[in-house]
Amino acid sequence: VEAAEVAAAASAGDLDSAYHYVSRIKMRYIRKPEVYKSFLDILQRYKTGTANIAEVKQQIGELFEGQRDLLAQFSQFLPDPNDPSSGGGPLGGASPAAAAA
Repeated sequence: VEAAEVAAAASAGDLDSAYHYVSRIKMRYIRKPEVYKSFLDILQRYKTGTANIAEVKQQIGELFEGQRDLLAQFSQFLPDPNDPSSGGGPLGGASPAAAAA
């Protein structure tokens, strides 16, 4: 899974946000490539159905512990647990624009 693949999973409105988010993670952890790789592995497990949203949320929370900005931005891509019809982001969540509205 590359940054472009993650970004491609987003709707047209989320494409730019998703790509910049993944690039931000890659740059933040440039000296710790194992963190970036773990992030991509978590997304890959979700994509293949071997991890559900709850597992992804927990694993990302642990991976980015103390990185409030990354966690907050990641949550914009998650589905609304109270709205079964929510969709649009790379993980089925609302787009960042919709989340900010």
